[in-house]
Amino acid sequence: MSIENISHNLIKFSFTVSGNSYKSDHSYLLNYRYSSIPQNKLVWDAFGTSNWFANLPLDKKVVAYGNNIITIFNSYYSDPTFCGGFNLANRDSDATNTGWVDRYQDGEIDGWIFDFSLLFDSAKDYSSVFVCKNFTGSLSSGVRVKSPSYSFANTVSLDVCSSEKVFIDKSEPATCAFSSNQHKCPFYEARYDVLRSDTITPYGSDTSINLELRISLSLSGTALYSIMNTTLNETSTTISSFSRNEETDDNAMQVYLEILSAYEDGFTNLKQLDLSTSSPVEKNSFILSLV
Repeated sequence: MSIENISHNLIKFSFTVSGNSYKSDHSYLLNYRYSSIPQNKLVWDAFGTSNWFANLPLDKKVVAYGNNIITIFNSYYSDPTFCGGFNLANRDSDATNTGWVDRYQDGEIDGWIFDFSLLFDSAKDYSSVFVCKNFTGSLSSGVRVKSPSYSFANTVSLDVCSSEKVFIDKSEPATCAFSSNQHKCPFYEARYDVLRSDTITPYGSDTSINLELRISLSLSGTALYSIMNTTLNETSTTISSFSRNEETDDNAMQVYLEILSAYEDGFTNLKQLDLSTSSPVEKNSFILSLV
């Protein structure tokens, strides 16, 4: 059994099931930030893409999967001699009396839905929870951030909140009561900084759009660069890195500049990249290196 991290919300997991007369290897992708299904549920798109989807809270990540998935696949999928009547390979199987799985369809996914905890283990994770725009203080990684709305000349060692709903006495900083759980504060607002913004007219269009390169830091210090089409409120590309530095800024800017150029040629189908595992850019086109 193995788990491989693909990106900040995507893993690949593999396992083998075997019996007296069979042996089969399985490998799947799991997107655990799929908000279209109920929270803490797990869906296998068995009759579509074969991928898995889960809706975990932002402060949770997948860390392992247990023997239940081996048992279930052995007994209800792979074993040709199993006579229990219910079979995950059969879309018409009746799951009413199983007590641990139900049929699931939503227009995009066609498969089975489970409780996430039945098959996988999760743990606390702050790499997907972005720093609040009103927060000034230290992150768990040791990185210290300063809110754009921090209004004092000198910084203090405390974790400080600059929200107008909290920061009432303008003569001294207001302590943040949710330092490591900022997303649970009723006044939380995720922060992003715009590194560059451009208005362009795409190839074959008479309508201009606005593109932005944004950077967000998570509570664990992970950096997420987003290239946004703010005219349509759509994210074109996301680039993640375990930390932010000059090289990751430069790489993200290079992708952004090539996207600007790509719009002129009508090429905008870009893939997701994790800069933390990328080698230095040597190719003429960074976009083409992702394809």
